[in-house]
Amino acid sequence: MPFDVFISYSSQDKIAADAICSMLERNGIGCWIAPRDILPGQSYGGAIIEAISSAHVMVLVFSRSANASPQVEREVEAAVRKGLPVLPVRIEDVKPKESLEFFISVQHWLDAFTPPMEPHLVRLAAVIKRILPPASAPTPAQGPPPQAPIPAPIPIPISQPQIVGQPPPPPRGVLFVTLVNPKTRQRVQMKTGFSGSLFIGSSFLGLPLFGIVFFSRKLYGLGTVYLFGSFIFYLLVSRAGDFGLFLMFISFCVSIWLGLIGNKITARNFIRRGWTILDDGTGVAQAAKQRWKLPLS
Repeated sequence: MPFDVFISYSSQDKIAADAICSMLERNGIGCWIAPRDILPGQSYGGAIIEAISSAHVMVLVFSRSANASPQVEREVEAAVRKGLPVLPVRIEDVKPKESLEFFISVQHWLDAFTPPMEPHLVRLAAVIKRILPPASAPTPAQGPPPQAPIPAPIPIPISQPQIVGQPPPPPRGVLFVTLVNPKTRQRVQMKTGFSGSLFIGSSFLGLPLFGIVFFSRKLYGLGTVYLFGSFIFYLLVSRAGDFGLFLMFISFCVSIWLGLIGNKITARNFIRRGWTILDDGTGVAQAAKQRWKLPLS
């Protein structure tokens, strides 16, 4: 089947991609979309490259999932390398990561994340008809009009706002992310939630150790305070009698508090020093930043 448009999308956005394909083909614009148009026994990668080479326009269904998809990035890069116009259709209000922005920053966005969806897709079809070369642009059918009544349009499944544009639920439980120093490429793994090491290190038995833990997390001010404060604390406890027990109780409460917020203040300190989160566009990274009260990208 001849086609003019290659549709690039993340597998998690298949409903949106199928709806776009349906609207374009109802307007006489042939589309190539995987996996529908991959022949049995045909190599997936070879079919993608062959289809991109034969198309006149790439429609990029852009979302959080597409932004984090290496396959989508490879398809966009191949299209740009072959001189193919890339038309991004945003179904979620997301900014592209740097590696994708390098290829599509000069393109015109078509925002389609506000309901209803059908007018956006009608506009998309009109834009593509203007982009296509004259030989490929669809032309009205010749001859007398058909006598049979025209069937009603097929409802577009993404016309409901809860289907398209709704972000996936945030991950639950303890999340692990990797922080990267862009200058030295040093990596540190951080987690959300309670920090057992900070709880134990900040207890009255581990105050000197906790000063060292602070230094390892680049919290130099707090590390200095705890390192010297530990000796003063031991001196007071040894000479204060019953009051020393009260000081130990206060120390225990502070240990619990630091265990609860320790990972948060550590992550915020790394980010303030210029470190970045690896794979910042993923749902896990965004959820961790939200828990640490960091600006979302």
